[in-house]
Amino acid sequence: MLETLADGDRATPYPPASGRNPSPVVVAGGDGPAPHPVNSLHGVDYVTAKDEGYMEVGALALQQALETAERLDLRFAKRMEGLNNVAAAVCWDCLDQDFNPADRQAVVQQFMSKYLDRYYSKLGLGAGAESFLSEGLRRHKEFCKEWVRLHYKTLTPYLFGPAEVLTNSFFLGLSAHFSSKRGLTCQELARLLIRHERTSVSFAYCLQFFTASIEQSRGNRNASYKQMNTVTSARNTEVRNFGEGLQRHISVLRTAFRTMDDPHDWFFGELTADWYDILGQIPQAHRAFDDMAAMGVPAQRDVGARDREPPWRVGR
Repeated sequence: MLETLADGDRATPYPPASGRNPSPVVVAGGDGPAPHPVNSLHGVDYVTAKDEGYMEVGALALQQALETAERLDLRFAKRMEGLNNVAAAVCWDCLDQDFNPADRQAVVQQFMSKYLDRYYSKLGLGAGAESFLSEGLRRHKEFCKEWVRLHYKTLTPYLFGPAEVLTNSFFLGLSAHFSSKRGLTCQELARLLIRHERTSVSFAYCLQFFTASIEQSRGNRNASYKQMNTVTSARNTEVRNFGEGLQRHISVLRTAFRTMDDPHDWFFGELTADWYDILGQIPQAHRAFDDMAAMGVPAQRDVGARDREPPWRVGR
């Protein structure tokens, strides 16, 4: 992990030509090579490419950690979905500001009317019609899977916001056990409590009553005094029980805190990594295929030198 001498911002070894730093950058820990001291960007994580050309960050160095962090967050979202009896999108949804679910109908219609229409126009009445239709259905299924994969989802603010506030109640007591001088932020500690196997279940149960108490205290909710008192009493009890559980598991949590001594694990560890933000920084590699004309976009030969550009210049 790299940072500047002045303010501690991280930098990238693949900056645009316009990138300029007011002060040189150095390695904040470890023996890795530093990026260019001037042509680098603040606030971007990276790994050093040892081979010629370029490589996609995360294909090898980050894939396992990001996939594990995503799987643990999804497991927590499913647990909270069941505890709160809400729809899946309430706890787990795409947070991309450019994402609009209504766009999918138009894109699927274009895919069906152009690409698959051209494909089915080749269908005859021969013996291979059944396999031909099966292939068309498979292509439609792969299209839908790719749409979902590109619009990846994560924990929603409805869930993570109260989790961060609840974590703040225990932050002062747990911060005394941080082994690193840097420690953890409240946001990173919330992710650790969500993903750690010893705290995930109890934290979810505590968060359920904490969220319910917030909901009932809002205006125009018209909750009865009896119901509010019941939820408030349950919230206080579960907060106390969760605090006692943290004391019982403090030795295990200290082990997790010690892993944060490594600068790499500060940002890329599976228990604390913001995998959604990191995945958004990784550019997508696009492969060309022969049926580009069916989608109403330029053919591969018309794209020119764009496909020969490195991914950090092309963008997502």
